[in-house]
Amino acid sequence: MSTVTFKASDKQIAQMAALAVNASMPPPNSPGWIQFDPGIKFEAKDFFKLLKEQGNVLHLDYVNGRCVKMILWRGKKRGEWMYREGEPQKNWQTWISEYPTYPDLMKAAGI
Repeated sequence: MSTVTFKASDKQIAQMAALAVNASMPPPNSPGWIQFDPGIKFEAKDFFKLLKEQGNVLHLDYVNGRCVKMILWRGKKRGEWMYREGEPQKNWQTWISEYPTYPDLMKAAGI
């Protein structure tokens, strides 16, 4: 698995997570629609605590029915983060309707 490494603070990663989740939707014909509420908006602070709890990996699968499928790993050096090359994919990361690439999402998060 090839990865892409980039520099970001924990606050920027939390902002990136909030943007991705807010842009995500449940997949068609999935039970995620039962939990999904488009009126719920997430903020970076909602993920900052999770980031501290998860430690070296930020793993967002389904969040309130939204298909996020985002995994970020801490690199070996301070402030380094990584994601899998070849992502996002349309059928998994539903946030790509707003942010087609990780660099687009990172730019929106101030990275």
